[in-house]
Amino acid sequence: MFRRRRSEGVASPRKDEGDLARDQGDWARAAEAYQAHLQHAPEDFDIWVQLGHARKEEGRYADALVAYSRARRLKPRDHDLLLNLGHLHKRMGHLEAAVSFYEQSAGLGNPHARDELMRVATPPRTTESPLQRAAPDAPRPAHQPPQPPEWPRLRAGPDNWPPERLDGFWITQTLRDFIIHGYGEAAVPYYWFLCSVMARRRDKPETFPESEECAQILDRVKTLSAELARSDGPLDATVIIPVFNNFLDTLLCLSTVLETAGERRFEVVVADDGSSDATASLIPTLGGVVRYLRQPQNLGFLRNCNVAAETARGAHVVLLNNDTLVLPAWLDRLLAPFEAFPSVGLTGSKLINWDGTLQEAGGIFWDNGSAWNFGRGSDARAPEFNYLKDVDYCSGAAIAVPTALWRELGGFDEAFLPAYCEDSDLAFRVRAAGYRTVLNPSSSVIHHEGRSHGRDLTTGIKAYQVANQAKLAERWRDVLRRDHLPHGKDVLRARDRTKHARHVLFVDHYVPQWDRDAGSRTIYQYIRLYQELGCAVTFWPDNLHHDRDYASRLQDLGVEVIYGPKFRDGFDAFWTSRKDLYDAVFLSRPNVAEKYLPTLRAGGRARILYYGHDLHFRRMEAEMALHGRGNPEDIARTRESEIAVCRQCDVIFYPSPEEVAVVRREVNADRRVLAIPAYVHNTETLDAGREKARRIGEDKASRDGSPTLMFVGGFNHTPNVDGIIWFVREVMPLISREAPGVRLQIAGSNPPGEVLDLSSERVEVLGFVTDSRLKALYDSASVVVAPLRFGAGVKGKVIEAMARGAPVATTSVGAQGIASASRLMFLGDTPEALAQAVLQALEQREEARTRALAALDFISNHYSAQALKTLFAEVSFPPAPAGPAS
Repeated sequence: MFRRRRSEGVASPRKDEGDLARDQGDWARAAEAYQAHLQHAPEDFDIWVQLGHARKEEGRYADALVAYSRARRLKPRDHDLLLNLGHLHKRMGHLEAAVSFYEQSAGLGNPHARDELMRVATPPRTTESPLQRAAPDAPRPAHQPPQPPEWPRLRAGPDNWPPERLDGFWITQTLRDFIIHGYGEAAVPYYWFLCSVMARRRDKPETFPESEECAQILDRVKTLSAELARSDGPLDATVIIPVFNNFLDTLLCLSTVLETAGERRFEVVVADDGSSDATASLIPTLGGVVRYLRQPQNLGFLRNCNVAAETARGAHVVLLNNDTLVLPAWLDRLLAPFEAFPSVGLTGSKLINWDGTLQEAGGIFWDNGSAWNFGRGSDARAPEFNYLKDVDYCSGAAIAVPTALWRELGGFDEAFLPAYCEDSDLAFRVRAAGYRTVLNPSSSVIHHEGRSHGRDLTTGIKAYQVANQAKLAERWRDVLRRDHLPHGKDVLRARDRTKHARHVLFVDHYVPQWDRDAGSRTIYQYIRLYQELGCAVTFWPDNLHHDRDYASRLQDLGVEVIYGPKFRDGFDAFWTSRKDLYDAVFLSRPNVAEKYLPTLRAGGRARILYYGHDLHFRRMEAEMALHGRGNPEDIARTRESEIAVCRQCDVIFYPSPEEVAVVRREVNADRRVLAIPAYVHNTETLDAGREKARRIGEDKASRDGSPTLMFVGGFNHTPNVDGIIWFVREVMPLISREAPGVRLQIAGSNPPGEVLDLSSERVEVLGFVTDSRLKALYDSASVVVAPLRFGAGVKGKVIEAMARGAPVATTSVGAQGIASASRLMFLGDTPEALAQAVLQALEQREEARTRALAALDFISNHYSAQALKTLFAEVSFPPAPAGPAS
């Protein structure tokens, strides 16, 4: 991230406007204001830098490079600017240029640039889409350059598609920003063209069927519909588009449905309720996956939908208004919650206004029967609107229901004829049947609200909205009184139906990258355990970075993840607005926790829990004893800081009983200090581990075979770097002398140059590997090694290897906190002893199997998810003390 700096240049209202827009996260408006200021102050270095930041955050990298380069002409040796040029080139995939700028910045004394130089040796993994994440993973080279994010894509088209926008039409900057943020710059021209078509023909839609643009779109729709019809397999969905005239809207909507087709197979039913325009003559010509269903007479919206749904052949009924433009991956993501959560019975998309603002992120019903479109008019990209959540209802403009459940419930209730509130009533009936109604905001749809029936509540079909809302309030009166909140009160609980739920706030250094480092995996698992307890979870990353890949995984699971510049320096305000919401706050790491404790302790009723991962000062002591690195003053300061954090928390967790004993001696007697497992493993993992362990001895791991050793560990953690270098240089030669064919695979994110240099014929440095690849590595490993020489606490890599059923060879440091470790693993602290431990595990396969199975019993007994959930519930939400006896 960039560092903000105060401008020393010419003051101007436009510069102030830019700063305000920047603080609000409105990067496009900030850039526009900064450009206007620079017209009058072209030598203002700081504003050129700010313009570069704004363009970078917009995703307009070429424009950012121009702005940064102009700033560099003014101050060629500014180390912060050089650092940001490195960041920009790294994001663009220009690895060599990034390294060059980092080196220049580091040479001018910038410590952040030195950190980046270490990281850039093995860049972060390419961001995957949720669908790609589920696909098998192939190994990736350690030096693969970073790639731009994998955006949800439109289907490939001919060179002349999409056509140029008409009449010089401009979509709003807000809508353009929304599309770029979620789908990439490449998606903009297509939606820009469709919006320009609507703008040209809006007042005279009857002229559209004879127009050149209609012919272009019809031709493209026919081609796509035919292509999609050629795919085999069962249909995931029947997309029903109910229409009555408005052919212009219908064709534009159909274009987006087919253009955004992803992994799901679907059919489209255009349910025509007696149109008198070109609908009847042109829609039947489309063919392919598009079916045309004309009602024999005008049935009204509700009956039209019900009759069309009777013909559905897909596993899900999807209702989509024709006054919509769906965005890439909308259908895949609309259906995803049904697979992720078997209890889901209805899903809805996030609705976007045509100006790019939020129309609705789920609906709220209050106890008096009145309703809100949550978030209306807000920034549609804001994190509070972008996590999967239970809602009272989703507007029927874009919803999905399993076909079997739709038919079981009888579809829309005809008590709400001809239209309005039938979608809300359906959501209530879905819940009454024991299912959830959820919003999945990663499925987004632009909805041209009011195109079909207008906005006047006193005339036409729209007049039924008021009457049907009263009818719905009467039907569900008892449910509203029991489960819903008073009008406008406690919106943070009403927005996701958590009136009766516990709320937990997690704070850590960044969004947990669960497959890259052990600490992240721990926090990720703890979040999931609190969710399994029925808690609503919010995650606040200290760096406030929108980590698109990892944040989206949490959001898809229903975690609210806070990020973005509008929250920078804003935790005090955030906490003030929410201190009565949270029942518990879960802090992690001393350097992070100490920033937040003063605010948390100043007000609120939340119980404060702290997980230290390990006692950092003890690790520093061990490193100094081994290498002479560090100094006593730093260790003393770290110790003081860690103990000070513990003294301010209500409950303190460490994974090792030895660490718990140290902390207990130091903190107040009324604080609870507990040892908890850093990692928990599910039954499926442990069953697979037992199967692997039972096969030990059937492999070819012997002196005459080609045994494989494996090391796993993230290399931002110093003990991992030290341990593997020591192992390769001093232990491996002793092993190879006795077992010449032995090979070593080293897996872990961000290996520095000194680790990459360990590569040889017998040593393979893999860098980051995905979870599926890691599982395959464990399955093929003869022995997992954990050659740690310093550190504190239970080691996640050791626990994971034990859970995977692999024989483990480690040191006494690696076995810290594990009772009877010598019965479970092979131990050795010197190069000779550890080499002998590895050889014993390779040669005595019967003993290796015995210890691996004993290790699995240990994991089952001490690393159970259920036991940890019970503990979290007890210490996080203790019962209120009983009042005095009457």
